This record gives sequence, C-alpha cells and structure tokens, in this order.
Amino acid sequence: MSLRILTAVRVFHLGKEQRHLVDAMQANAERAYRREIIQAAQCFRNFPTTDRMFMDQLFRIVGVLNTNAFEAPCRSGGHETLLRGLFPLTAIMNHECTPNASHYFENGRLAVVRAARDIPKGGEITTTYTKILWGNLTRNIFLKMTKHFACDCVRCNDNTENGTYLSALFCREQGCRGLVIPVQTRTLQPDWRCITCEIVFPHAKMAKYQDFALNTINNRINSCSVQDMIHFINELCPRFCPSSNYVLIEAKLNVIWRMTRFDHEEYTPEEMGHMDRYREEVQLATKITGLRLTNKLKIATM
Repeated sequence: MSLRILTAVRVFHLGKEQRHLVDAMQANAERAYRREIIQAAQCFRNFPTTDRMFMDQLFRIVGVLNTNAFEAPCRSGGHETLLRGLFPLTAIMNHECTPNASHYFENGRLAVVRAARDIPKGGEITTTYTKILWGNLTRNIFLKMTKHFACDCVRCNDNTENGTYLSALFCREQGCRGLVIPVQTRTLQPDWRCITCEIVFPHAKMAKYQDFALNTINNRINSCSVQDMIHFINELCPRFCPSSNYVLIEAKLNVIWRMTRFDHEEYTPEEMGHMDRYREEVQLATKITGLRLTNKLKIATM
C-alpha cells in the first residue's frame, strides 16, 4: 500500500483538464481505506497528513482509483508487469454477468473494447467487473465487497448457471458423488444442496471445501510447469473437484495461455491435444452461458 499510494499522489500533478476528469468520476468511500492510507503515509518523511484539505482530496482520489482503475499488463525490457491506471471511457461501461463486450489492453496504455455478440444500434455496451467464468457466489461476493452492489441478473438467479455448474463441488455425503450447488436465497452465505441425494449442507462447510480447492489449484498454478499442471488437472483434480468448477476452468485457461505464449515445438503432440481439449471445454462453458471467446482466449484476462 505504501507504494500504491504514489499512484494517487501523482494525480495531484495532472493538468487542469485531467484533474477535472478525475474529479468527475465516481468514488466509493470506505473508512477502512482511510486508515490504510494514513498508515501508508507514515512510511514517507514529511507526508502532509495534517493538511486536512490535501488528505480529503487524497482519500477521494484513492476512492476514484478503487472504483474505476484497471490493472493492465505491460511488457518492458523483456519483462511483464502490471500497471494501474484510469481509462475513463472504458470505466463508464456498466457491469453485466453476460456482457456484450470484452476488453483488453495493448501494452498497458491502450484499452481495446470489442463486441462479444451483436449489439443493436443504440444498445448499451456492457462489460464485466469480475472474471467472467467465476461462479455466481464468487462474483457476487466480489461485487459486494469492491463495487458495493449485488447483481440480480438472470445468470445470478440460476443456481446451475444455465447448466454449466461453475460453482459445483462434490457431495460430502458418504457414498454420493453428486454435485452440490448453492441454493439461491439472495444471501452471500447460502446453504448448498446436492442435486443427486438432495442433502443440504451449511455454507460454512462448503466454503471451506471451496477454499481448499481454490488454494490447492492456485498453488499449483503458481509453482508447476505446464507438464505438471496437465498431469495435475487430468489425474489429481478429479478426486476433489468437478471438471465444471470455475477454479479448475481457470487452471485450464492458465495452461492454454502458457502454451500459446511460446513455440509449440517444445510441447509433445499429446500435450497439444490436452490443450485443444481444454479449449473446447472452456468454449463449451462460455457458449452455454451465453458468452463468446475470442480466438486468443482474451477472456482469460478479462
């Protein structure tokens, strides 16, 4: 946070027109952020924390960044890093869980928005504020915590997500391998019900199970080679995570992304076959959900 605060301080050095643009943008105010900003400011010598007007402006700028900023990948000197910046026109797009547009960034400086399906003349262009293949519950927890609203769209009200079962986990009842999905009760801590044996599980129990799957898979993504990831996805994940679960879908996207970054010659035909199968599975999930993938699977970074 001590370094991220420098991004907000740089706004004070913008030109007059750019400052007016930042001032016009929405800023969600959270007192917790104020405490973090004050703590971060203490890492710098002579930071004007006693200047009430300056600090109020700083709090609002941080609110603008938290509400509107994007993290955009940028390559420099052979290394890839993340930049945090404001793209005002892109930021005014409203959220939709099945958006009609996708966006990506070219070298961290240009935001590119492309239609994901036909948009009628005069129709609103929408994007997603979450990862598009997250499950219902994960998306709404993120939206509530970071954007301060809950979504009530058709997708969010369908606990099967049109049959994709992106949130599904295996039943914990002995002898049952059915899929357990959240019951739609307009709460962020819903009960879960098995669609096979119909036993209901409390949210706390299934949340621990989901966290286990998330941490196990993410740890592998961050530490394993592509070859090890393929073995993990094919041989180990089916023991504890349904193939439809969004965490496993993200692992498959990670493999696709890593394999398409480099020359295909370093991978065996069998490994390339696994990548093609993963792509088909992801494309099927997005098609059923009403989404569309681009040729380069830019959906992985939305």
